[in-house]
Amino acid sequence: MNRVYFHNLDVLRFIAFFGVFISHIPLTAEFGFLSFLKGQGRLGVDFFFLISGFLITYLLLKEKNEKGRLDLVKFYLRRLLRIWPLYFVFMICIVALTYVFVDDFSLSRNTWLYTIFLGNFDRVWHGYETVRELPGFGVLWSISVEEQFYLFIPLLIAFIARKKILFLSILIIHIVSILFKVYIIVEYQNQHLAYQTLNFHSVSSFDLISFGCLLAYAGIYYPTLFRRLAVGISHVAIPLSMLLFLLLQLLIYKSGSAVLEWILGGEMLALIFSLPLIYICFGKVNTEKKDKLMNYLNYLGKISYGLYLFHFPAIVLCQYYMTNPMLISLGALFITILSASLSYNYFESYFLMVKKRFEIVRTRMD
Repeated sequence: MNRVYFHNLDVLRFIAFFGVFISHIPLTAEFGFLSFLKGQGRLGVDFFFLISGFLITYLLLKEKNEKGRLDLVKFYLRRLLRIWPLYFVFMICIVALTYVFVDDFSLSRNTWLYTIFLGNFDRVWHGYETVRELPGFGVLWSISVEEQFYLFIPLLIAFIARKKILFLSILIIHIVSILFKVYIIVEYQNQHLAYQTLNFHSVSSFDLISFGCLLAYAGIYYPTLFRRLAVGISHVAIPLSMLLFLLLQLLIYKSGSAVLEWILGGEMLALIFSLPLIYICFGKVNTEKKDKLMNYLNYLGKISYGLYLFHFPAIVLCQYYMTNPMLISLGALFITILSASLSYNYFESYFLMVKKRFEIVRTRMD
């Protein structure tokens, strides 16, 4: 079976992480554009969701088309080996460090939800209760959403034989997610609860992941279309997506409309995020030799799982010892990259080597 590797896709992962990082650092109005980006942290998570939905679905469809079936056991083992080791070690470390350094520490009664990947529902039902006691847990909700989604999407791909029925099934998931958000906006009187539900509920988060799945479907069954599109946007994909993103955010800011922000804005955002994804994965850039900057950004994207987990504890640590916002931000970024690099090379790499034993579609060049 041919190896599937999208050169420079990891760059997009790092961009998604950096969006989340900017949203958590203590920037104020004097930092201009960066302070504007601070309010867009959920967009970084949404970009992660889109990339994840695309890549995993693409690999599953590739395996099914070339092998005639999916090995579901091997898929779940690969997922477990990639996500679970660092996830649970991270949780244990956060609890232990909080116990050591925080006076009168008491473990939240809701912590158990994170151990079974239902942490996003803790955010929906209990707000920031657990996150205030265990600050590092604040980023775990999105991992719960992905683990829930990847429990059932491989089953659809494995057992739905007809391509059009599979496409319709994924499309229905996408539409249900949109309708769920419409219902929350229209029916919920409690604005805080509505915000928590729109932000963290699994169903409201499935729209971007399922959109990524639809892109993967198109990429597998209509690759020529995507290659032509990639050629057509080759010189404008990145600047165009940035311009459209800024215009969308300005429109949302000026309108103050929840429907525009969460419904129409979400769909427009998915389309905007799709431009660089299609360009990276199906354009000439996927075969071009990378320069030093791209190599570095690809490496940061490769360790983006660790970057995502470690960045918030790093910010909290720097805030404890520093007061200058810029020093806090730079110090946290340095600690985050160092921690993620050490984790990837000396901890995660062991499980990744084991994971390769269960790979059917090879995904990396190294």
